Amino acid sequence: MDEERELLERLHRAVAAGEVSLELDLKHLSHIHSPVGSEAEANLFLYPGMVLAGLAWWQVDWRLAAGLAVATVAIYLTLGRAWSRRRLRARVQGKALGDLARWRKLWKWGGVSLVRQSVEGPVRCQGPQQSWHKFAAALG
Repeated sequence: MDEERELLERLHRAVAAGEVSLELDLKHLSHIHSPVGSEAEANLFLYPGMVLAGLAWWQVDWRLAAGLAVATVAIYLTLGRAWSRRRLRARVQGKALGDLARWRKLWKWGGVSLVRQSVEGPVRCQGPQQSWHKFAAALG
């Protein structure tokens, strides 16, 4: 257990130093059952706009409500998704790499690849098929 925690700390330091990069399958990791996914965060951009559209429908006019609904969806698809992806990446780097139990769940879930550059080219370790333990041990 202590050896595994030490390997995770080594991996975390290597990622922070830029020696190892994380390749994330953001679609897979944003699934509702993902250990780092957050459905509430993903919908954060939708709720206020839809409330405003509902109020506009009720108080003003259906055309204003439809315009607000379209604008809300456009904002979500551009700014909201980008923000959500940045937050997801930050959760993987900040929380999962700092917590052994969460990292185990994430690695088992999949959607994460560890990559480091070597003389022969990039060395890739993809979860859950490959062992992150061996990858981290090889970091030295």
